[in-house]
Amino acid sequence: MNYLVVIYKHLLLFLKKDKLLSFILLIINLITFISIFTLYALYMPHLRVNSIDNASYRYFDYKLGEVSSNYEAVDNISIENPLSSLWISGQIEVDNTMISFSSEYISPRDGEYTPNLVSKNLKENEVLVRNIGELGLSIGEIFTHKNNNLKVVGYSNLAEVTFSYKYLMNEQVDFDNITFWTQNVLTGNSYKALNNFVNKNFKVADSTTGIDILSRQMQETPILLVAISIFYIISMISFAYVLFFVFERQSYNFWVYGILGLSRKASLILSIISHIIFTLMSYLIACFLHILFWESFFKNFTTTGIRGFSLIDYVIIFILLLIVSLILFIPKYITIARASLATSEGRFRNEL
Repeated sequence: MNYLVVIYKHLLLFLKKDKLLSFILLIINLITFISIFTLYALYMPHLRVNSIDNASYRYFDYKLGEVSSNYEAVDNISIENPLSSLWISGQIEVDNTMISFSSEYISPRDGEYTPNLVSKNLKENEVLVRNIGELGLSIGEIFTHKNNNLKVVGYSNLAEVTFSYKYLMNEQVDFDNITFWTQNVLTGNSYKALNNFVNKNFKVADSTTGIDILSRQMQETPILLVAISIFYIISMISFAYVLFFVFERQSYNFWVYGILGLSRKASLILSIISHIIFTLMSYLIACFLHILFWESFFKNFTTTGIRGFSLIDYVIIFILLLIVSLILFIPKYITIARASLATSEGRFRNEL
């Protein structure tokens, strides 16, 4: 209880006696903390997973080693996993020339990836063609495939020709590529089950999935935290001239406390606790400002449209910065401890 009283009076004395210095130190802490928030928002993978634009983590692309017409398996991909979009593509022979084709099985939400005129809306006897392509067809002309006359109703640059999915399924046209986006980021067992299903039903030659990107970035998280810590150290050193005066003031105060009988151990504990409390006060203000102005200001500094920080994020950042700052100021704590009773008595006798 006595410790709490001394800490309270010590901080109150510092804030009252050195108002300008306290204000400058508070501003420095706020600038540093908010800068760290910005770095954390830009680089932490788990925030990008929950961001508004996290399509890269929901992306799956499977290139097949041999063509397939297993449309039942394609149907089951969407049944087992909520998808926002799914495409199949391949090549067909037209007039002794191999041309690319594609078809959309599931429309992307809000037209996110394709124009409004998509193959999902095509009738079975309709196709889209490339505006300037090998077929050289215009809207209204007829495209013939497997003795079927298909009408060109629009343009799409996704492939030379874009069919309706129903037509490809009925004609059992071979495809060699499957691309889709899940509605949510898959991790753990959900990803393994999906990947195993695709590999079981198709002979996959190569694949690119969002989970691979996410895994690599998650492995880089410790390195990023170290980089953020280094930035914090540089920031604190940049403002060290202000902190020097703060600790000089504290050294004098602890010299007085030493005369009054405060031990070195007590001086050190008091100094560290005061540091933690002042840092926590500054951090809580920084968190309040960050949350208050997130939508109107700080959100603009992110490139992935993250939705904001969780309580865990704020706690992680505080613990990280507190540990770094405590380590950084070990020399000053030693100085303060030396300014306790034993040293102070010697200085006091000399002055007498």
